Amino acid sequence: MKLSSLVTLLLLMMSLQGFSQLQLQLDPTPFMQGVEMGKVIVCKDDQSVWALSAAGKVYVKRAADSDFSLYAPMSARTVIDLDGYSYNEMYFLTAPATIYYFKNQVGTTMSLSSVTKINNIAIVYGSQNSTLTGYYDNRDWLAAATSTGIHPIFRNDITGSAPAPLGGMPVLAGNPEWRITNSGFKSIDFQFKHQSTDPCAGATTHQYYNMIGSNYKTTRLPEAPSPNDVVTCTYFEAPFNHAKNGGSTLINFWGTMDGLYAMSPDGCAGDESKLLGGKAIYDIEEIYGMRDVMNDKFVLVATSEGLFYTPSRLLGNQKFDFQFTNLVSANAALGKVLSIATEIKEENNLCQKVIWLATANGIRKLTANMTSELLARPGMLTYYEPSLNPQITIYRMCKDREIRITANVPSDYLGKYQISWLKNNVEVMDLRDKADVFIKEYGDYEFRLTEICSGAFTKLGNIFLLRAEDPEITFKNNGDINICAGGSTTFTTKKPADNSYNYQWVRNGVDIDNATNNTYTASLPGMYKVKVGNCMETFFESEEVRVNVADMDIPVITRSNNKSLCFGETVNLSIPVVNGATYKWNSGETTAAIDVKKTGNYRVEVKMGTCGVVSEYVNVTVADEIVLDKVPDVKICVLRQDQVKLTAADGYAFYTWNGLRGTDTVFTVSQPGQYTLEIEDLNGCKANTVYVVLSYCAVLAPPNAFSPNGDGTNDLWVVEGLEADPDATIIVYNRFGVQVFSTKGSKPVWDGRSHNVEVPAGVYYYVVTSKNVSKPLKGAISVIR
Repeated sequence: MKLSSLVTLLLLMMSLQGFSQLQLQLDPTPFMQGVEMGKVIVCKDDQSVWALSAAGKVYVKRAADSDFSLYAPMSARTVIDLDGYSYNEMYFLTAPATIYYFKNQVGTTMSLSSVTKINNIAIVYGSQNSTLTGYYDNRDWLAAATSTGIHPIFRNDITGSAPAPLGGMPVLAGNPEWRITNSGFKSIDFQFKHQSTDPCAGATTHQYYNMIGSNYKTTRLPEAPSPNDVVTCTYFEAPFNHAKNGGSTLINFWGTMDGLYAMSPDGCAGDESKLLGGKAIYDIEEIYGMRDVMNDKFVLVATSEGLFYTPSRLLGNQKFDFQFTNLVSANAALGKVLSIATEIKEENNLCQKVIWLATANGIRKLTANMTSELLARPGMLTYYEPSLNPQITIYRMCKDREIRITANVPSDYLGKYQISWLKNNVEVMDLRDKADVFIKEYGDYEFRLTEICSGAFTKLGNIFLLRAEDPEITFKNNGDINICAGGSTTFTTKKPADNSYNYQWVRNGVDIDNATNNTYTASLPGMYKVKVGNCMETFFESEEVRVNVADMDIPVITRSNNKSLCFGETVNLSIPVVNGATYKWNSGETTAAIDVKKTGNYRVEVKMGTCGVVSEYVNVTVADEIVLDKVPDVKICVLRQDQVKLTAADGYAFYTWNGLRGTDTVFTVSQPGQYTLEIEDLNGCKANTVYVVLSYCAVLAPPNAFSPNGDGTNDLWVVEGLEADPDATIIVYNRFGVQVFSTKGSKPVWDGRSHNVEVPAGVYYYVVTSKNVSKPLKGAISVIR
């Protein structure tokens, strides 16, 4: 049979759960017949039974007593409530707010500070066998429900004093009238009148709290008209096995004068189920089946028409439509039952659970027994290896494999319970009463825990140990595998449809962490193999496969310089030459080195065969070309001692005029000629231009007089207009026609001397011959002394 089909069959078998049945046997002898009773309790320390009549009288029956008797110390008082630890340690409440505490028959009257009214009282066992962290260091205490809160009275405290309110208890204004609605072994339920801010629609005038261990747990009841808003009793947050998922669910029970109700603790109006409608409900209690190991419970309800109970264990479901049976005595119901108390003990080798009832006609005693089989909770067994399927317990067995299973049963189970392990429906006698077992034979196993005195048992079955075939390994050695650095290769081996294989990949003889799937991606060199198993620690190994990695370093580009380039400059980019390698730059070149003169990001890919590596980008920045405007020629008349300002464009770092480096954009000249300018920007990029200054006077007009007397004014006779004609001639004659001075156009100046001797004042005559005039220019000039 395939594993998937086996799982389906097993899940169907598991859905057919057995049910535990509750049987109640009424003791034929009534107690206190004819006396209307209001309450009955059983003290946990000594199993003494206490009864409170409707008239406020207290009766007690100790374990050795055959009947109830009036409790003399309180016979003269009217008691409204009572509770205690044992016959020798009891509390009695009288109206309006007095508690009588009797320890070893010595009485003490307690009046709680600032308390004017006590509604009822109940014992909270914080210390006995509690696995929870209770209030006040797990001490036992008496809860007194007052008009203003729950007042704790510690065990052995005769003063009635108490610390601050319990942590988490709301502090309310006014007198909200706290009232205990149920008392259990380690918890109490209590109620107070309070307008709540309920997340459900509408508001309710009652808020309910259930105190368990160290926390207050808030629960709420849906708003409803009278009489449902008057709650007589509660059983809050009761855990029950769930019918569908095998877990547990919480249920709130509460009683009113109109019936019994059930609802999830977080339900709202409309979510409740009404049970036992039309009956006044006075008390709700529970009774366990195999209490030490199971969460199976039965509910007992005291009503105006008798004792109702659930004959089958409760399984949580959506609407909580539980079935109740009315206990019949002599073909008639018990009539009005007002209180229920349970006493669990063993008598005459029978697992008896004794129930005491306070009725309108005395006290009645019941004996409860559970029969039939029921399925254990899943957590009763601990498995040390995971199952092949999360829904059922299946192991594949191979070689010498053993499966360890531990039964989580009470440490004192011997004498009360019997442990059995069955293989294929036959008990394995060697495993009788062993909680920790090792199993290695194939088969279908079942665990069973039986309560010896009742025969009731719980079981967990369908623990399958299947014979495992050797796994099929499809990972083979087909030759070395070559990968590139940074690359990888993926290995694969067979994965069966039922996922029953376990895998471990190995490199160089060492298990690879977290490599436990049927595939593995390898990126490192080495010898690889896979170990495959179909039961936890038994593996079969594959062949080894070698992986080689082509180790190529990422190339680093070297620059011939690291500065920004000027227009027209180049930078050399290169990488080390690798034998057998090919190169490809993103700019298209295929050599190991390139010259770059354009701005851009450059990188190179180096390949050897199919492997390749790519360098990081290198940025090259080339400045734009500096373009200087063409400068027109400039003219200057030297004879007039003119000056010309040569001007360059703004925005550059340095200006070099005729070899003089500076930052001025203007350069002043007084002579014709060529003047060079070199400009330089912040990046050191340069450009050059030439300024041309021409000698030129606009008109050939010799002066008609001058005074060469050395006073610095008009001391020279200058012929302007000959700058462009250096070969022109100038000749000066005296009035007798004798030549006294001559010169060229390159120096058209006379200082009034002839052969270095001053000529006398008078009139002289000149002749200027130049290509600038069509015929010699003649005129007179006066020398003034």
